[in-house]
Amino acid sequence: MPIIFGLLDSNRVPTISGTPGTSVNVGSSYSFTPTANDADASDILTFSITNKPTWATFDTATGQLSGTPVLADVGTTSGIIVSVSDGKQTVSLSAFALRVMESVNLARQFGVATQGADYDSSSAASLAIDGNASTFNHTTCTADKNWWQVKLPNPTLISKLVVTSRSSWTSRINGAGVYVSNTPYNGTLNESDKVATLNGIATAQTTAFSTPKSGAYVIVKAAADNCLHMSEVEVHGNAPASPHLDQSAYTFQLSNSAAIGKTVSTLKAVDYQLDSVSYALEGSSIPFAIDAQGKITVKTALQAGVTYTFDVVVSDGANVSRAPITVNVTASSSVEDALRTGDASVATSEELLDATIAALASQKATPSLLTALYGSDSIAYTPGNRTQLINFKPWVDSVFPIVVGNKGNTLAVAGTTPTARYAAFGISPMELFQANKSLTFETPFSRLLAWLLAGEPVNTNALSGNRKIALSFVSSEHTEIKAWIAKKYPSWTVTDCNTVATLATCYGSADLVVTGWQGNNADAQTIRQALATVMTAGKPVLYLHTWYEDYNDVAHAIADLLKFSLPYGGNFWANDAANWTNVTAMQTATWEKQGLAGVETMLKHFKANDYSIATRNTAFYPGANKVRAIMTLLDESKINLFQSNESRLYRLLALLGDSYRQEVVFPMDMDATNANVFLKSLFADHAVYNYRTLNRVQADMGNFSRSDFSHITPVTKTVTMTSRQNFRAAGVYALPGKTVRVTRNDNSSTTTKVFINSLRSGSTHEYEAWGYKRPKFLESAHVPIKSGETITLTSPYGGPIQIDFGINDQPVSFTFEQVGEHPFWDDTSDNAVFSAKLAAGEYDWAEFVTPAFEIHSTLEKMRESVSNTRWGGTLEGFAAATMRYIHNFPHVLAGFKGPNIDVVPEIHDFATANGFTIENLDLVKHMNADQATCGYGCSGNPYDAYWAFDPIGHGDIHEMGHGLEKSRFRLEGWNYHASTNPYSYYSKTQYYKTTGGDSDCQSLPFKDAFVALQASVGQANPAAYLKTNYWDAVEDNWSRAASMTIQMMMTAEHQGALVDGWHLLARLHILEREFNRARSDTTAWDAKKTSLGFASYSKAEADAISNNDWMVIAVSKVTGMDYRDYFSMWGQAFSAKANAQVVAFNHAAAQRRFFITSPSGYCKGEGFDGNFLPVTGSQVWPLAGAQPRLMGDSFR
Repeated sequence: MPIIFGLLDSNRVPTISGTPGTSVNVGSSYSFTPTANDADASDILTFSITNKPTWATFDTATGQLSGTPVLADVGTTSGIIVSVSDGKQTVSLSAFALRVMESVNLARQFGVATQGADYDSSSAASLAIDGNASTFNHTTCTADKNWWQVKLPNPTLISKLVVTSRSSWTSRINGAGVYVSNTPYNGTLNESDKVATLNGIATAQTTAFSTPKSGAYVIVKAAADNCLHMSEVEVHGNAPASPHLDQSAYTFQLSNSAAIGKTVSTLKAVDYQLDSVSYALEGSSIPFAIDAQGKITVKTALQAGVTYTFDVVVSDGANVSRAPITVNVTASSSVEDALRTGDASVATSEELLDATIAALASQKATPSLLTALYGSDSIAYTPGNRTQLINFKPWVDSVFPIVVGNKGNTLAVAGTTPTARYAAFGISPMELFQANKSLTFETPFSRLLAWLLAGEPVNTNALSGNRKIALSFVSSEHTEIKAWIAKKYPSWTVTDCNTVATLATCYGSADLVVTGWQGNNADAQTIRQALATVMTAGKPVLYLHTWYEDYNDVAHAIADLLKFSLPYGGNFWANDAANWTNVTAMQTATWEKQGLAGVETMLKHFKANDYSIATRNTAFYPGANKVRAIMTLLDESKINLFQSNESRLYRLLALLGDSYRQEVVFPMDMDATNANVFLKSLFADHAVYNYRTLNRVQADMGNFSRSDFSHITPVTKTVTMTSRQNFRAAGVYALPGKTVRVTRNDNSSTTTKVFINSLRSGSTHEYEAWGYKRPKFLESAHVPIKSGETITLTSPYGGPIQIDFGINDQPVSFTFEQVGEHPFWDDTSDNAVFSAKLAAGEYDWAEFVTPAFEIHSTLEKMRESVSNTRWGGTLEGFAAATMRYIHNFPHVLAGFKGPNIDVVPEIHDFATANGFTIENLDLVKHMNADQATCGYGCSGNPYDAYWAFDPIGHGDIHEMGHGLEKSRFRLEGWNYHASTNPYSYYSKTQYYKTTGGDSDCQSLPFKDAFVALQASVGQANPAAYLKTNYWDAVEDNWSRAASMTIQMMMTAEHQGALVDGWHLLARLHILEREFNRARSDTTAWDAKKTSLGFASYSKAEADAISNNDWMVIAVSKVTGMDYRDYFSMWGQAFSAKANAQVVAFNHAAAQRRFFITSPSGYCKGEGFDGNFLPVTGSQVWPLAGAQPRLMGDSFR
């Protein structure tokens, strides 16, 4: 059979694999390269593609599909097949689709917006990237603050920018520059980074880049001093491909008792291409798990005190990011360690919360002693009103009330030391018993004696046998005490121990010391020491406050030893007594009176994590306010709980606040922020407690201050000053978390108190949209410091230190240890250092003080204030202007005298001629250039505002004016701002007289007034016409009222009643104060009323007088002119009685004239120059030009 040979085909098929991406953003690069192999080494592989996207290129040698799509390529290419061939056989990947998407708005998705300064609390930078066309950011209208920026993923390749203005006031965005930068705005801009100049239009303005532009920040800077407000800023482009974790490393703390399944944290990873991400943990022996949402939970039991380290890995399927994680597990003694050291960081907030709830429950429970004293019996104890009260110190755990009156006052207490027991009463109960009063209380009192003698469990057998009683300083009541003891316990021996020199011996042989307080003041400390010695020896003490409610140094010394205090007047006014059905009723009432029920409610909500902002007034604030009151009391009382080891509850409340304080991240919004997170932060604000040596820095203090002061080396500085009420800046800075020691070196008689920061709590607007930007209570408690005393304070916030004074003109001196030196100016010797520190910017606050006015300012606002060239470019010029225009002139116009207030003859001579007193003003006023408590500026001392201080700024003197104005000067129907602004106008007038410079005086509607007055002539009812067409024609008539006031001044000056018509107001102030003093009683009124100009008025009529009646009389009195017809010309009515009073003056009439001034020319003397037209009904306004541009009512 033949053999046939055949040739077999031995070629092997190539392979291809890989997973192509299926989407790409416009402007982003796309690349996919498959993996191909061929077992036949000699084969040459070539690649091919079907349905290649038009924007892509394909490499047949490598199989790479790549390219960068543009906006025109948006859409999907389907059926793409990548194949490989060895020349004989072809294999392919599965067909896929590739979608080109318009790029993500990175600003909206991932941006963080900031701006130079918020216009107000509802104009945050974030509103320009919130995707809501109806909201907008709003900066202040100053050239150094009208910038906005958004931080982007770094780096971002930007393909398109879209900026949309606010729908109104579009002119303000005209000329604004748009910049793309790799660094945040620092006050200067590189013009090479500029990519667009905006137009003043409401429609969106787009800037597209053919080649994407790299940057990490988009900055928008308004032109000149325009405000900047934008509805939306969009940034489209390509961000880094790898997922981004919100932190580069993580550290967590867990309780040693954390249960399996307990959440550690939820990590936040974003993918800038919006791809989905997955999470994994890597490491050895990890007792934790992580889910698809990044939530880490406890997987197995944890070991106390152990630290676990591992990594988190995040992937989007193609790219990976990782970060290390450290989990510290607390020690089994964590809470006790925190209580001992004062360091909240050694325990978790959950552990501290649980411990606080437990301590509160313990305090709420009825002490076993009270149960032993009263059982289920009723309590009836009536000491009478000529007795004392026992104010126990709530931070002292070892003292507690045993008798509480139905009005909430403590009538008796019991307490313990490590070696002894004691009790104290505001009267001697034995005296009551001997008078057959409160006899049902005799049984619990006897049980109390048994407790004093033998402790718990209370057993009245301890009262048997021969007991030796030492009786001291009870004066005449020793008879009743001895008689009661003799009757009840005839085998007891009572020895009088009233000789101070032999107290130790006399007390030493006693089983019980019963003492009053009626020794000599000089012996107070000796008596105290004798009692302390006997208590150390283990002997009990019973304090009886005999002989009424009075007290002396002995009483106070004993009270201090036994840790209570004696209030002035004792029970005299309260006349409290105990009348309870049982001890439970008394304890319940006591608990409610103490205010701790609100704390209990608050803590339970924290534990349940179920807070709602809507319930804050009932479920949060009662407890939070109680905690704040506690911490303030501790600070003011100079109690360091962590040194004295007192009050477990109060220490835990402070520690819980410390713990929550470290979790705070600003800003927060009452609606957008989780309510539990929001209120925990607010609790931390309420729980600030500074009188201790360990108080950790709050990591995030929002827009108040940086938290890192590692660049500052603390110093010791001695400060001398002259006391001035109410407070003065010390010129040193408490560094956050750093213990400050303050020693008072002088012996002056003034009281002094130390506090940190002058910021009002209302300037933090936690309930406005994203208004919770910083801690609420930045001004600390005012801590008293006596001559020769040293106090220590540690603030989690830090800030400029202030000194509160009781009286003026006393030399004082303080030494401050461990403080910083922020920019502070007091006189010309500070010029160089102040300027250097302002430029260095190592602090966020600066202060500038003059003898009568102090500026407490954010760094940026202070830089703006002192750079004003009006004052000659010098700091001393700025200081002189502050004294002249903020202090001197407003107080001249308000009719005061005092340091640095000019004496104006026509003001002072008026007072002298009439026998009137000019009140002395000698206190320092203050401004916080920061955030306003209300509106854009808010009155008070200090007043606060969003603007930088300006010595002739209308807003600054306006807010001062609120503290000077009198409501009596406002006629019927006038808005409350009608009397506020003349002080500003007067200072601006004086500025013009002095310098000739433009003071930017506020515009007033003089033309409107002139036209209305002329039109009213000949009307059937001119007053009604003016009410309708002038006074009530605008919603807010303050400017119209101010116009009338100034016209009255012009009239007085023109008719020769005053050299300077402005001084009419100063005379009114003097008269108004004298009028009020005279109304103190009928005798004073009758003696003074004629010189006041109110001779026909009784005191009752004076008390009830209307503003219009008072003003027509008063203006006529202080000018020596008859203003009745003038008031009628303006449509202002007054009574027949007021009319008769002015008639009796027999003054010449104020003429019906209107003085001509442009809207703001009155500050330059227009109208005061005598240029007028009569109000006859036929006159025409003589000035051309624009109507006044009235300032909005943003001042309060």
